[in-house]
Amino acid sequence: MTKPTIKQLWEAMTQDERNDACLIALVPGDGVSPRIQSQILEALAEKMHFRLVTLQKKRPEENAVFLRRWIGSRELSVFWDDLVRAWLLQRHRPMIQRFLDAAGIQHNQGFVTENSPEPSCDSLVGGLRALESEHRPRECAVYISYLLLFGDEFWSELQRAVDASGLDLAACLAAAPEGVAARPEPAVPPCAKVRVRE
Repeated sequence: MTKPTIKQLWEAMTQDERNDACLIALVPGDGVSPRIQSQILEALAEKMHFRLVTLQKKRPEENAVFLRRWIGSRELSVFWDDLVRAWLLQRHRPMIQRFLDAAGIQHNQGFVTENSPEPSCDSLVGGLRALESEHRPRECAVYISYLLLFGDEFWSELQRAVDASGLDLAACLAAAPEGVAARPEPAVPPCAKVRVRE
């Protein structure tokens, strides 16, 4: 199965979620490192033809308005992965922790610990089953797809686990969020073996 792209992950998020991710990324200590925050502001200042010091003097909420406007540009879209990660950690940490617990992966508040052994395919399937039964498919697919795209060798068995579980990541990412009308794109097969929590 082909891995989803970061563009698919970003577009799977609602506009409100993308706006939220832009703000999270600019609030000190919230979601991204000070180094990444600085890089975002530098790219944003260059894109807007502002002096960097001008943006540095503004509140995160003000800069988030600018970032929301320009995040789809070539210069700022390189930060999509940072924003998705920050959004997942800030808004879906319980889901992340549930997956890690169910897969038997040692972690500290959702961050895998250094001494945790690499998970087997079977243990990861167990984690996926827990997500399928307790969390919404789209959010699960964004998280698992992020790990497939940006995870290191620790996650080497994850793709095999996804295939074994029957989880259709592409279909889940393309599905309309709960309470939002279906997207006017060609019909996509429903997510395989994914149940929405009532």
